[in-house]
Amino acid sequence: MAMSADGDRFLGIDSVSKISARNMVADREEIFSMIELGNSHVAFKAANGKYLHADAKSGLLFANSDSAGKQESFILKPIH
Repeated sequence: MAMSADGDRFLGIDSVSKISARNMVADREEIFSMIELGNSHVAFKAANGKYLHADAKSGLLFANSDSAGKQESFILKPIH
């Protein structure tokens, strides 16, 4: 799956595994696998084989975790 941000740019990983909305086209680095964890929680695996990790200190997203724990768990909420 690909995720687009405001401005029609797709989220993707860069060379240091940081996530940013930089490309207008979804290429390999902008494709993620969504893994259902249960209780409405999901995890996302990036093209580098690592899980998206929400860094609590900086608030940034990185694709640098080998497993899906609390910091790699997300809740999907529909936007109307």
